[in-house]
Amino acid sequence: MFSAITVVHRNSLMDTIRHRVLSIIWVSLIA
Repeated sequence: MFSAITVVHRNSLMDTIRHRVLSIIWVSLIA
């Protein structure tokens, strides 16, 4: 149970980082 929550939290963190990286790439392409 605890390990499952840790995995979900870790995936959420990765999604946040991925979203931020994609945003930076889009800004670079537009600019």
